[in-house]
Amino acid sequence: MKRRGDALDVCAMDNDVWSTALAAMALRAAGPASRGETLRRAYAYLLSCQSRVPMPAENQRRAGARRTGGWPFQRGNDTMPDTDDTGVVLAALCEEAKDRAPRDLYRAIDDGVAWLRDMQNPDGGFPTFVWGLPSKAPGPMFTRDLRMALDDPKALLASFVRPAPEYGDPALEGVTGRVLWGLGAAGVTREDPAVCQAIDFLRSQQCDFGAWWGRWKACYLAETATILIGLAAVGEDMTSDYVKRAVRFMLGCQNEDGGFGESAGAYRDPGQAGRGASMPPVTAYVVLGLLAARTASISAVDDAVLYLLRTQRQDGLWDNAGWLHTFIPPDLLYVYDAPAHALPLLALCTYRRRIEC
Repeated sequence: MKRRGDALDVCAMDNDVWSTALAAMALRAAGPASRGETLRRAYAYLLSCQSRVPMPAENQRRAGARRTGGWPFQRGNDTMPDTDDTGVVLAALCEEAKDRAPRDLYRAIDDGVAWLRDMQNPDGGFPTFVWGLPSKAPGPMFTRDLRMALDDPKALLASFVRPAPEYGDPALEGVTGRVLWGLGAAGVTREDPAVCQAIDFLRSQQCDFGAWWGRWKACYLAETATILIGLAAVGEDMTSDYVKRAVRFMLGCQNEDGGFGESAGAYRDPGQAGRGASMPPVTAYVVLGLLAARTASISAVDDAVLYLLRTQRQDGLWDNAGWLHTFIPPDLLYVYDAPAHALPLLALCTYRRRIEC
């Protein structure tokens, strides 16, 4: 437990792998002065968390598929690696691989890429944990009443025979974007058939108003931004019409203070997509997404960066200032501090590098 004001926060699950990957990317982007022993230990920690225990056959039913090599959300969860963490960890490790090339680092990257390839669903997207479950329809999920009709045996049986995608683990747009982020960092490009299929999946899932819906992040802004990061990483044409539509959506959501934020109410009402009080981690994601898209509207990025500078605390960190992470939409969300600390730093460093070019 952790005291926050007059309340106690309960840590329901650790997030050390995800948080370490983001922190490592941020510190490395900050420059040589921020590297050294801290980063060496962070990369060693990530390597130690790679799953070497075969995942359950229920999670990967393809004959001959790779069942080790991914990363879980937290250390010790060896049999439940997920594609989301694996994509982000690969993005972090591949940055380090640019400067040094120990055998264990390259082996970890190769194994992670191979595991991800075998997790790609037939629809081209990537699920989080389980390969090959039914696909979702384009756009948001959890918009209907999913309660089982216990007084209707026929309907109850149908819910087990053909369960709704919400009960399963379909390929998701945001997860697919972060997988592309990791694959792109590892040198996999737009010419790769697996990447082409993933991009086709993303294009099919894009909402009419240009955004992508988010299962694990609330709700449209952060996921749209990370998808743009992933598309840029694999060398997609960032002048494509569908990319421009996503950029227009994000630019249209900027608040007067320069920041970006989103209420979890967007899960219930897509009309609230991208609307909400500004949040440092969401603003950071949008800055990274806009920079990845190389948008001509640099003034919007400038204003967002100024917001991040203004909201930095005296201790150098940032607050969440809202709900970013989702357990089960639309009501069960959770908060943890590490992404709110690392993402603004990564965005500021990426922005600095861009304006210095």
